[in-house]
Amino acid sequence: MITTPVPEAGWTLGTDVGGTFTDLWLRSPAGESWVCKSPTTPDIVTGVVNAVHLAAASVGLSTRELCGQVTRFGHGTTVGLNALLTGRTGRTGLITTRGFGDVLEIGRLRRGTAGLQGLELGDYALRGRTAPLVPRALVVEVDERVDAWGKVRTPPRRRLGPNRRREPARSGGGGGRGLPVVGNREPGARTGRRQPRR
Repeated sequence: MITTPVPEAGWTLGTDVGGTFTDLWLRSPAGESWVCKSPTTPDIVTGVVNAVHLAAASVGLSTRELCGQVTRFGHGTTVGLNALLTGRTGRTGLITTRGFGDVLEIGRLRRGTAGLQGLELGDYALRGRTAPLVPRALVVEVDERVDAWGKVRTPPRRRLGPNRRREPARSGGGGGRGLPVVGNREPGARTGRRQPRR
């Protein structure tokens, strides 16, 4: 039998970053609650830290003392959702396994179903669809395969071919900026940044 140690009761802190203000809720081990509000900052983090400073001052502790006693921290933000809804996102590319280049267009997710009933739920043409975050021209497929047990069967190639390397630059918009390349599921995957040719 596996047991998980339960942390001692401490302070609980939660933040919600909005477009104008960052709200913070704080609860003491005794169950008392405080709410603080701080202006949201462009980098997001500074607004959260400022709210924590305000919360610490409200309960008569230094920020270091309060943070040392926090046993649960929750964070939420509408900033990312707002960016998706308004289309104000940075130019983004996607490098994916060959055969999965259309996964964003297919979008088999239960969404856009408000007002649909019964058999209508299975009709994808009736669902509200939005344009994918990454346009198809910025999706690059690579030859690599990982099996169901996490073993690499076909390692990804270190370099993309010259034609693929130029695809993002041809599609327009910010051709001089690099696109992030991140592999976070497979421990052996590399993280790097490649620059489109000019």
